[in-house]
Amino acid sequence: MRRTAGAAVLVFAVLWLGGCTQAPGVATSSAGASGAPASDGDVVAAARAGGASQEQLAILGRGVITFVDYEAAVGRTIACMRSAGLDVVGDTPVDKRGFPEIPYSYGGAGGVSDDQAQAVGDDCITEHSKWVEMVYQTQPTTIEAIDKRFERYRAAVVACIRKNGGSITDTPSTEQADDASFDVLNKTGVDCMKEAGAR
Repeated sequence: MRRTAGAAVLVFAVLWLGGCTQAPGVATSSAGASGAPASDGDVVAAARAGGASQEQLAILGRGVITFVDYEAAVGRTIACMRSAGLDVVGDTPVDKRGFPEIPYSYGGAGGVSDDQAQAVGDDCITEHSKWVEMVYQTQPTTIEAIDKRFERYRAAVVACIRKNGGSITDTPSTEQADDASFDVLNKTGVDCMKEAGAR
């Protein structure tokens, strides 16, 4: 079974930042007053306690995570996985959500079981990029980029949600639209964000 790492890190971010109560979507509602995902000290302390490498801690200590820093951290994760015998794909940057990211996924190869691949993958991510990926995907500059990209899809998403029995304001944020789309998906099987081209 192939595991998609970026999505797993984002789920971790939603749960960690939202106290396990956040609805699907980008984790911003439980952020501090500034809109930052968490204080730099909280993230660095959690990363240090969780087994992050010195390189990851140094990146986190800078505050805002640049794509260059994110790419370097993810690159170390991918190298760790490959050196442990895992098969990694999707290691090329893409810009599908309004900001560049690396949608890598991994799985066992050459007799490595799914459980072994999961354990090794988790260890590599934790050591090299888990917290960097979390902050990069949830920091204010990324949320702004996601919202800016969403503007061109907003009207079509709203129309789809309403057509399929959902409720939404005329000018929802990306997070609100994602949540309403998720509700419609659960009730009807229609993914309005996908139908409108927003994902």
